Amino acid sequence: MLLPEKTSIWFSENNSAMLGYQGAWIHELPGILLQAIHKAPSVTKVVLELLLRIGQYFPTMDCGNLRSYVQLFGAKSSSGTTELGPFVNLPRDCQELAISCLYYFPSLLPDIIRPLASCCLSDALEPFILFRVVEVLQSIYKAGNLQITEQLSFLLLLMARFKVHSEDSSKVSNWDTFKSLNRLILTSLFEMGDDLLVFELMWNNLSDAIAQKSSMHNMNGLFRIVVTLDAGTMKLMNEDVIKLITGYLVDASLVCTFPNLRALILILGLFYTFHP
Repeated sequence: MLLPEKTSIWFSENNSAMLGYQGAWIHELPGILLQAIHKAPSVTKVVLELLLRIGQYFPTMDCGNLRSYVQLFGAKSSSGTTELGPFVNLPRDCQELAISCLYYFPSLLPDIIRPLASCCLSDALEPFILFRVVEVLQSIYKAGNLQITEQLSFLLLLMARFKVHSEDSSKVSNWDTFKSLNRLILTSLFEMGDDLLVFELMWNNLSDAIAQKSSMHNMNGLFRIVVTLDAGTMKLMNEDVIKLITGYLVDASLVCTFPNLRALILILGLFYTFHP
C-alpha cells in the first residue's frame, strides 16, 4: 500500500521515487488519523501501523509534515492549560502503537512531551500505558534522541503531580500504581549516569517542586529522589530547604501512615548525616 505497485522488493531509503511516495503519505496520515479516531475508529490502528512502519524504514526522514501528530496527545488552550487529546481514550493496542511511533519521530518530542505528561497524569490512562510511556521515553533518551534535561523534567513532573486517591465508591485506589511509578522513576534516574551529576541537573526544578508543597504522597516521592541521589552535595544544608523539610516532617507525623513513616525515617537519617 505504501508503494506505487505491488512488489516484493523494498526500496532503499535513498531511493528518490520511494521517498516521494513516503513524503506524500507522511503529509496526509496525521490528518487521516485525527479524523479516523472520531469518524472511523477501525481505521485508527491501520494508520498508526503505517506511521510506525514509515518511521522504522525511514529513520532520518523530515518530520515537519507530522506536526499535527502532536494533537493526538493534546493541545494548549487559549488559557494556557493543556487540553487532553484523544490518545487517553484510544484502545490499548492503539495507545501502544502511538507511543512506539515516538521512538522513530523524536524530533516531535519537544512539542509532545508536555501534553504527553498531562495524559500520563490523567485517571483515564491505564497504569500499563503510563509505565510504557516512561519506558519508551527512557529508551529514546538512551538512544541519544532526547535531551537529559527534558527527560528529567518529565520524570519529575510525574513524581510531583501524580494524584493519589484512596478507594471509595467511585474510584479504586491507585496507591499501588504510584508506588510502581516511584520505582520506575528511580530506576530511570539511576540509568542516566552519575548520581551527583543527575541530582545537580534536576536540583533547581526539584527544589521548586518541593516548595509547592504537594500532597504527602508526592512529597514522599520527591524526598525519595533526594535521598536516593544526594550523597553529600550539601543541598540539604540550605536554610530554605531545611524549613521545607521541617514542615514536611511535622505534616507527615500528623498523618503517619506506613509510607510517611518510611519517609520520616529516611529524612531523619539525612538530618543525622548533615547535623550529627
